[in-house]
Amino acid sequence: MPLLDVSDNLLDPDFIQMLTVTRPTQTVDSQGMTQITETSQSFYGAPVPLTSQELIRNPNAELLAGGIRVYTRFVLDSGSPNTSADIVTFGGKRYTVVSVDDWSNFGAGYVAADCAVISLQDKVDAGDSE
Repeated sequence: MPLLDVSDNLLDPDFIQMLTVTRPTQTVDSQGMTQITETSQSFYGAPVPLTSQELIRNPNAELLAGGIRVYTRFVLDSGSPNTSADIVTFGGKRYTVVSVDDWSNFGAGYVAADCAVISLQDKVDAGDSE
């Protein structure tokens, strides 16, 4: 086990900032129709670029590459067969959580979540991300 405990840095305002997570929840009504409700809440984390954001043009489609990695103690969900992945809002862009890695060797409850940009076209209110 590493001797470095970075969990104190995850509470230091020099390293973290306020982010927003939107958690979609699916329910099935009495007629068998799926209803999706979204709840949003703020959390603290340290977002860093995962890759540069670029547009890849293929003959059949345009793909958007790029994303962020969020270091946090907040429990993020990358989805499962019964749940949708969380959506993190940062810097006016929305990112879907692709994977969540347990980094508790470096501090209790510490995770690193890789998030892929949803679209550069989706701009949200700046107040939602900071």
